Amino acid sequence: MMRRLFIVALVLLAGCGGTPEQQVATPEPRAGGADSPELAVTSVLKGIGESDAALLESMTLTEQLALVALVEGATASEAEAALGFASEQVAAQFWSSFASGVEDFLGANVDGIRIGEVVTVDVPGARYARVEVMFTLDSADRSSVVTDRNGWRVDLIATFPGAFLPSIDVALERASSPGAGPAVTEAILDQSTSLDALDVIGVPAELADALVSAREAISSRR
Repeated sequence: MMRRLFIVALVLLAGCGGTPEQQVATPEPRAGGADSPELAVTSVLKGIGESDAALLESMTLTEQLALVALVEGATASEAEAALGFASEQVAAQFWSSFASGVEDFLGANVDGIRIGEVVTVDVPGARYARVEVMFTLDSADRSSVVTDRNGWRVDLIATFPGAFLPSIDVALERASSPGAGPAVTEAILDQSTSLDALDVIGVPAELADALVSAREAISSRR
Protein backbone atom coordinates (compact mmCIF):
# COMPACT_ATOMS: atom_id res chain seq x y z
CA MET A 1 0.00 0.00 0.00
CA MET A 2 2.86 2.40 0.75
CA ARG A 3 4.18 2.20 -2.83
CA ARG A 4 0.69 2.80 -4.24
CA LEU A 5 0.24 5.83 -2.00
CA PHE A 6 3.41 7.48 -3.23
CA ILE A 7 2.80 6.78 -6.91
CA VAL A 8 -0.39 8.79 -6.37
CA ALA A 9 1.54 11.38 -4.35
CA LEU A 10 4.07 11.76 -7.15
CA VAL A 11 1.31 12.64 -9.61
CA LEU A 12 -0.08 15.23 -7.20
CA LEU A 13 3.17 16.98 -6.25
CA ALA A 14 2.56 20.72 -6.07
CA GLY A 15 3.60 22.43 -9.30
CA CYS A 16 5.68 25.53 -10.00
CA GLY A 17 7.05 27.35 -12.99
CA GLY A 18 9.98 25.96 -14.94
CA THR A 19 13.51 27.35 -14.92
CA PRO A 20 16.85 26.08 -16.25
CA GLU A 21 17.67 22.90 -14.40
CA GLN A 22 20.64 22.48 -12.10
CA GLN A 23 22.73 19.40 -11.49
CA VAL A 24 21.89 17.91 -8.09
CA ALA A 25 24.73 18.49 -5.65
CA THR A 26 25.29 16.48 -2.51
CA PRO A 27 27.30 18.51 0.02
CA GLU A 28 27.18 17.37 3.60
CA PRO A 29 24.19 18.75 5.52
CA ARG A 30 24.48 19.93 9.09
CA ALA A 31 23.00 17.83 11.86
CA GLY A 32 19.34 18.60 12.55
CA GLY A 33 18.41 20.03 9.17
CA ALA A 34 20.01 21.55 6.08
CA ASP A 35 21.51 25.01 5.61
CA SER A 36 19.41 25.76 2.53
CA PRO A 37 16.19 24.59 0.86
CA GLU A 38 18.13 23.06 -2.03
CA LEU A 39 20.38 21.13 0.32
CA ALA A 40 17.39 19.69 2.18
CA VAL A 41 16.07 18.20 -1.07
CA THR A 42 19.43 16.98 -2.36
CA SER A 43 20.20 15.46 1.04
CA VAL A 44 17.01 13.42 0.83
CA LEU A 45 18.10 12.19 -2.60
CA LYS A 46 21.50 11.32 -1.17
CA GLY A 47 19.90 9.52 1.77
CA ILE A 48 17.71 7.48 -0.57
CA GLY A 49 20.65 6.53 -2.77
CA GLU A 50 22.83 5.52 0.17
CA SER A 51 20.01 3.99 2.29
CA ASP A 52 21.02 6.43 5.04
CA ALA A 53 18.09 6.29 7.44
CA ALA A 54 19.59 8.81 9.86
CA LEU A 55 20.07 11.37 7.09
CA LEU A 56 16.52 10.84 5.80
CA GLU A 57 15.10 11.34 9.28
CA SER A 58 17.10 14.53 9.82
CA MET A 59 15.79 16.01 6.56
CA THR A 60 12.13 15.21 7.33
CA LEU A 61 9.61 16.91 9.64
CA THR A 62 9.42 13.96 11.98
CA GLU A 63 6.37 15.29 13.81
CA GLN A 64 4.42 14.43 10.66
CA LEU A 65 5.35 10.75 10.77
CA ALA A 66 2.45 9.87 13.03
CA LEU A 67 0.10 10.97 10.26
CA VAL A 68 2.13 8.95 7.76
CA ALA A 69 1.74 5.87 9.95
CA LEU A 70 -2.02 6.35 10.38
CA VAL A 71 -2.55 6.85 6.65
CA GLU A 72 -0.80 3.52 6.15
CA GLY A 73 -3.14 1.76 8.57
CA ALA A 74 -1.10 1.83 11.77
CA THR A 75 -2.78 1.80 15.16
CA ALA A 76 -2.68 4.88 17.37
CA SER A 77 0.05 3.29 19.51
CA GLU A 78 2.12 2.46 16.41
CA ALA A 79 1.66 6.02 15.20
CA GLU A 80 2.89 7.29 18.55
CA ALA A 81 6.01 5.15 18.15
CA ALA A 82 6.59 6.92 14.83
CA LEU A 83 7.04 10.10 16.85
CA GLY A 84 9.66 8.43 19.02
CA PHE A 85 11.84 5.36 18.79
CA ALA A 86 10.44 4.27 15.38
CA SER A 87 10.89 7.70 13.77
CA GLU A 88 14.00 6.82 11.79
CA GLN A 89 12.50 3.58 10.50
CA VAL A 90 9.25 5.24 9.39
CA ALA A 91 11.06 8.10 7.65
CA ALA A 92 13.33 5.66 5.81
CA GLN A 93 10.38 3.53 4.73
CA PHE A 94 8.52 6.61 3.51
CA TRP A 95 11.38 7.76 1.28
CA SER A 96 12.15 4.25 0.06
CA SER A 97 8.54 3.95 -1.04
CA PHE A 98 8.75 7.34 -2.73
CA ALA A 99 11.80 6.20 -4.68
CA SER A 100 10.01 3.01 -5.71
CA GLY A 101 7.04 5.10 -6.82
CA VAL A 102 9.26 7.28 -9.00
CA GLU A 103 10.73 4.20 -10.65
CA ASP A 104 7.33 2.57 -11.16
CA PHE A 105 5.62 5.70 -12.48
CA LEU A 106 8.40 7.30 -14.53
CA GLY A 107 10.73 4.40 -15.25
CA ALA A 108 13.60 6.37 -13.71
CA ASN A 109 15.31 6.57 -10.36
CA VAL A 110 15.94 9.52 -8.06
CA ASP A 111 19.47 9.94 -9.40
CA GLY A 112 17.89 11.64 -12.39
CA ILE A 113 16.13 14.35 -10.37
CA ARG A 114 17.31 17.91 -10.98
CA ILE A 115 16.70 21.05 -8.92
CA GLY A 116 15.24 24.21 -10.46
CA GLU A 117 13.78 27.42 -9.09
CA VAL A 118 13.52 28.05 -5.35
CA VAL A 119 10.80 30.40 -4.09
CA THR A 120 10.54 31.33 -0.40
CA VAL A 121 7.15 31.72 1.27
CA ASP A 122 6.47 33.21 4.71
CA VAL A 123 3.45 32.20 6.76
CA PRO A 124 2.67 33.16 10.37
CA GLY A 125 5.43 31.68 12.52
CA ALA A 126 7.30 29.82 9.79
CA ARG A 127 9.36 30.19 6.63
CA TYR A 128 8.84 27.83 3.72
CA ALA A 129 10.43 27.34 0.33
CA ARG A 130 9.13 25.65 -2.78
CA VAL A 131 11.92 23.83 -4.59
CA GLU A 132 11.28 22.85 -8.19
CA VAL A 133 12.22 19.24 -8.92
CA MET A 134 12.49 17.82 -12.41
CA PHE A 135 12.49 14.16 -13.29
CA THR A 136 14.23 12.48 -16.20
CA LEU A 137 11.95 12.10 -19.26
CA ASP A 138 9.09 13.88 -17.47
CA SER A 139 8.06 17.41 -18.40
CA ALA A 140 5.49 17.95 -15.62
CA ASP A 141 6.08 20.77 -13.16
CA ARG A 142 6.64 19.38 -9.67
CA SER A 143 8.11 20.70 -6.45
CA SER A 144 9.19 19.77 -2.96
CA VAL A 145 8.18 22.03 -0.08
CA VAL A 146 10.62 22.56 2.77
CA THR A 147 10.50 24.61 5.96
CA ASP A 148 13.16 26.13 8.19
CA ARG A 149 12.77 24.70 11.67
CA ASN A 150 16.22 24.37 13.17
CA GLY A 151 17.47 23.79 9.65
CA TRP A 152 15.55 23.19 6.43
CA ARG A 153 13.48 19.99 6.31
CA VAL A 154 10.94 18.51 3.92
CA ASP A 155 7.33 19.12 4.89
CA LEU A 156 5.59 15.92 3.81
CA ILE A 157 2.04 17.31 3.93
CA ALA A 158 2.89 20.35 1.84
CA THR A 159 4.96 18.31 -0.63
CA PHE A 160 2.46 15.46 -1.00
CA PRO A 161 -0.92 17.11 -0.35
CA GLY A 162 -2.81 14.55 -2.40
CA ALA A 163 -1.59 11.76 -0.15
CA PHE A 164 -2.43 13.41 3.16
CA LEU A 165 -5.06 16.15 2.98
CA PRO A 166 -8.00 13.79 2.31
CA SER A 167 -6.94 11.59 5.25
CA ILE A 168 -6.49 14.13 8.05
CA ASP A 169 -10.07 13.91 9.34
CA VAL A 170 -10.04 10.11 9.49
CA ALA A 171 -6.54 10.10 10.98
CA LEU A 172 -7.69 12.39 13.79
CA GLU A 173 -10.61 10.07 14.52
CA ARG A 174 -8.31 7.06 14.71
CA ALA A 175 -5.77 8.95 16.80
CA SER A 176 -8.42 9.68 19.41
CA SER A 177 -9.66 6.09 19.68
CA PRO A 178 -10.24 4.68 23.19
CA GLY A 179 -6.99 4.06 25.03
CA ALA A 180 -4.91 6.26 22.73
CA GLY A 181 -2.67 8.88 24.29
CA PRO A 182 -2.84 12.56 23.30
CA ALA A 183 0.54 12.77 21.54
CA VAL A 184 -0.62 11.63 18.10
CA THR A 185 -3.68 13.88 18.05
CA GLU A 186 -1.58 16.84 19.16
CA ALA A 187 1.01 16.12 16.48
CA ILE A 188 -1.64 16.20 13.75
CA LEU A 189 -3.29 19.33 15.14
CA ASP A 190 0.09 21.06 15.05
CA GLN A 191 0.21 20.71 11.25
CA SER A 192 -1.99 23.73 10.60
CA THR A 193 1.16 25.62 9.57
CA SER A 194 1.56 23.21 6.65
CA LEU A 195 -1.98 24.05 5.60
CA ASP A 196 -1.13 27.75 5.84
CA ALA A 197 1.78 27.14 3.48
CA LEU A 198 -0.47 25.31 1.04
CA ASP A 199 -2.93 28.22 1.15
CA VAL A 200 -0.13 30.46 -0.14
CA ILE A 201 1.56 27.99 -2.50
CA GLY A 202 -1.70 26.61 -3.85
CA VAL A 203 -2.92 23.10 -4.55
CA PRO A 204 -4.36 21.47 -7.68
CA ALA A 205 -8.04 22.28 -8.17
CA GLU A 206 -9.05 18.74 -7.31
CA LEU A 207 -7.53 19.17 -3.83
CA ALA A 208 -9.10 22.53 -2.97
CA ASP A 209 -12.00 20.95 -1.08
CA ALA A 210 -9.67 18.54 0.70
CA LEU A 211 -7.56 21.46 1.94
CA VAL A 212 -10.65 23.19 3.32
CA SER A 213 -11.85 19.95 4.94
CA ALA A 214 -8.45 19.30 6.51
CA ARG A 215 -8.41 22.76 8.04
CA GLU A 216 -11.93 22.33 9.36
CA ALA A 217 -11.04 18.95 10.86
CA ILE A 218 -8.08 20.46 12.72
CA SER A 219 -9.97 23.57 13.83
CA SER A 220 -12.92 21.56 15.14
CA ARG A 221 -10.69 19.57 17.52
CA ARG A 222 -8.76 22.44 19.05
